[in-house]
Amino acid sequence: MSAATAGASDGSPRPRLRVSAHRGASCCRPENTMAAFRAGVAAGADAVELDVHATADHHLVVIHDYDLARTTDGDGLVHERTLAEIRALSAGRWYDEAYAAERVPLLEEVLALPGVELEVELKGLPSEQLVAGVCRAVEASGAGGRVQVTGAEHMVVAEVKRRLPAVVTGRAEVLEATELGVDRLSTGDPAAALAILTAAGA
Repeated sequence: MSAATAGASDGSPRPRLRVSAHRGASCCRPENTMAAFRAGVAAGADAVELDVHATADHHLVVIHDYDLARTTDGDGLVHERTLAEIRALSAGRWYDEAYAAERVPLLEEVLALPGVELEVELKGLPSEQLVAGVCRAVEASGAGGRVQVTGAEHMVVAEVKRRLPAVVTGRAEVLEATELGVDRLSTGDPAAALAILTAAGA
């Protein structure tokens, strides 16, 4: 898909369309795996979106659900399993046997992807381990200029912004439009989006 759009009917230029691969190229690869992220980059996406949880031993892994059952061949809650336990699981067999070797990625692995913006959505239980781990990983990767950190827990995102002021932050599924303290908003609710824009005077 091209990231550019044609001009409007009156001849004025339209804003450039920015393409983000949600959980990687999840239409054709198992979501939130390195295969999905690489496919998204190869398809020309401007950004890849990913979800991050902390494990029981405080490592950051890339998976959407709190429970392992839907997208791995294991079960149980992510925050109750160690990194070794989670990495022993297949993160691709549920999608197709061809992806059985895919593992739940570490955040650091995805941050190492070159030439693409990274939309990191914080999931899991709000904790100091989650905030500190994300900040350490972003700083160590040198990718801070390409990273946007979002999440539904406003205080967690705000704390990341306090520690990493140069990193763009956002909030997912916003229902309130006051004193958000973030750079960007993301919502799947059109009514909420309209309320936010109205409150902002847009």
